[in-house]
Amino acid sequence: MNELHDQVAAAVEEFKFPVVVHDHSTFDLPVLSPKDVSRTLGISLGRITKSILLQQQSGTRLVLAVCPIDRRIDMASISRHLGLGRLEVAGEDTVEKKCGYQRLGVSPLGLPRDIVVVIDTSLMAHSTVVVGGGNVGVEVELSPWDLADACDGQNVEITDG
Repeated sequence: MNELHDQVAAAVEEFKFPVVVHDHSTFDLPVLSPKDVSRTLGISLGRITKSILLQQQSGTRLVLAVCPIDRRIDMASISRHLGLGRLEVAGEDTVEKKCGYQRLGVSPLGLPRDIVVVIDTSLMAHSTVVVGGGNVGVEVELSPWDLADACDGQNVEITDG
């Protein structure tokens, strides 16, 4: 049985927004990709998110980009919006050390407040979206507006289409 990471569970409890937890081990079919999650839940890939930790090349600022799994982030757009220099994908060790999550379990919920969260505007059109639960094999479905409130997320166009 897959459970929410303690940080995610604490965020859900603190903000008291409605969520549905999806444990991959309870699915009828094995989950090998986001397409499997999409099929099992009967939702579009545009509602399933990926969360990518970015850092300034100097390593001083961290940004978590949240966007649909079927889109690519535009790091230059994020950098311009936040007034930062060049961004790069943070290494696995930085993800674990700064976020407290494993690379494939990163969640925008329960992050330290010094990590800026940007959420692609396309997600805001959906009634619910699916984000990582902090541990591999568990997801959280919630309103994108609740997500933005819970992580102080900024709604920005961060994908290239």
